Amino acid sequence: MTGFFQGEQPRWQPGKGFLPRLLACAQTQRAHVLLVEQLLTQQETLELSPAVVRELATRQRQEFALEMLRREEVSRMVAALGEAGLPFLLFKGTPLAYTLYPDACLRDRSDTDLLFESRAAAEEAWQVLQDLGYERMNTPGGELVSYQFPCILRGGQVAEMLDVHWATSNAAELRPLSFRELWDQSIAVPSLGAAARSPCHEHALVLACLHRLAHVKDGEENRLIWLYDIHLLLQSLDEAQWQRFLACARDKGVAGACCDGVEHAADRFGISDRGALRREELRQLAALPGQHVVVHATMLERDIAQLRAAQGLRRVQLLGEYLFPPADYMQARYQPRWRWLLPWYYARRIAQGTGRRLRSHRDGSR
Repeated sequence: MTGFFQGEQPRWQPGKGFLPRLLACAQTQRAHVLLVEQLLTQQETLELSPAVVRELATRQRQEFALEMLRREEVSRMVAALGEAGLPFLLFKGTPLAYTLYPDACLRDRSDTDLLFESRAAAEEAWQVLQDLGYERMNTPGGELVSYQFPCILRGGQVAEMLDVHWATSNAAELRPLSFRELWDQSIAVPSLGAAARSPCHEHALVLACLHRLAHVKDGEENRLIWLYDIHLLLQSLDEAQWQRFLACARDKGVAGACCDGVEHAADRFGISDRGALRREELRQLAALPGQHVVVHATMLERDIAQLRAAQGLRRVQLLGEYLFPPADYMQARYQPRWRWLLPWYYARRIAQGTGRRLRSHRDGSR
């Protein structure tokens, strides 16, 4: 499938079932909109039939229409937060769609990520989002377990999902950049309103490479859309930005993770001569001591590492948050007929979670 993105001439199979299978495969990688664009661009070379071209064009128009609705809603939300005087950043897919891609609809995404300076600021933002009609989804929460909460708008023209963060990752080793560091060098996203800002592209490249590693335990770290983000970000940086990226990766001790992301993106989408020189610079930096980020291949490894990293009473608190989420969450999640049955549901949750982690660890260690 990546051959369509690399300027190659992959073999097109004319049977009726080929296009649905190809698009279904691309959709699992969140790259189906990009694929439709590439196929339409190469329709003459691939000798696509008029029927296939019409189907692709219809899909493309649908994606354009969906993006218009999504943009309208995100702009409404951005304006409301801006009027409330709350500093925030858009990060990950949505700002990349509007600052990196030739058309925002090409960057498929399931939600919009917002970053605030603290949990208190995120909770203040929730009051604004609630007034806009968003509903907060039921999650275990916890001060140390999670640094985000999701909410969704169900009654609008588009079911917009938001992830509200006060750290860029739940894993301590994957959040080396603070809100203030990102904010001080942030860039405007004028297409989404006067209050819309996002990390600069050199910081976005660091975040994109680290974000992959949070999904190693799921086996999804090499989703094509995430690698394509890295590919485009690498191409977008001028020399001054590239040097700032290298300095950031070195100073934060994440050059190894960044190199891994760039290597995988180059394997999938190719690399220019300039990109190859930059990759070599990054390889040399990644080889220095202290630049390796430990990757947790399973949920069990991640949880153990988080507990080891916590100190003193925070370790006890973290373990308690893992095992005993708030009663309100349990009530909404399991809906027991009588509240006095909650201890049984806690025990069931602990047993199921432990079993799931042990099976995942066993399978991942093979």
